[in-house]
Amino acid sequence: MNQNVAWNQAAGDIIKNIVRIETKSSFGTGFITHAAHDLRGIATAYHVIEKAHRANKTIRIRHKPNSLISIGGSDSQAVIVRNKPLNRGDDSVLILVKNCTRLPRGVSLIQHGHIAVVGTEVCWMGFPNLSPHNPCFFSGRVSSVDERQKRYLIDGSAIPGVSGGPVFFLNNDHKPIVMGVISSYFFNLYRKSKDSQEMPLPGLSMVSDVSLQTKLNIVEG
Repeated sequence: MNQNVAWNQAAGDIIKNIVRIETKSSFGTGFITHAAHDLRGIATAYHVIEKAHRANKTIRIRHKPNSLISIGGSDSQAVIVRNKPLNRGDDSVLILVKNCTRLPRGVSLIQHGHIAVVGTEVCWMGFPNLSPHNPCFFSGRVSSVDERQKRYLIDGSAIPGVSGGPVFFLNNDHKPIVMGVISSYFFNLYRKSKDSQEMPLPGLSMVSDVSLQTKLNIVEG
């Protein structure tokens, strides 16, 4: 299969499971990972929801323009799950939401304990603030792997709003396998002289591993 066609089809599969996560002050990206009965798991970066979660404020999950789920406050239909013990670089979180049969059945996650090696071609998707209502496609390669902190660095940008978006590669059957969530972006600063202003140069994106989430015993029964 032509590589461009394979990535195009993979992007189409991922888009079906992309959600926009909105709080009172900001927004980010998430994606559906698990399905069992009426339960759905939605992964994102914890910093996308942290402020609202700590303050017990409403978090809105928008799957399509007219499909909106609100959680938080006095709502008991959602549970926030994080890996324990927490690693310093672990920014992934899973939102388990009840009564969500209208949502798709989720993406395929990398197997627990497996990693994407350095040099692997990866892509990611999310809602950048430059195009806040349309999921956008980005690509790059794995630059380094930090197995201890359960995270990756990839050579590509993570525009605000893309945080929490899925990072995926193609398996041997050209199917997308999600390996992590976009967590943050680190850019270099270049100063030509001590009197000139600093200029941002291309940097690296940090990706939190999601393989631990495959340990959850959420199965179709």
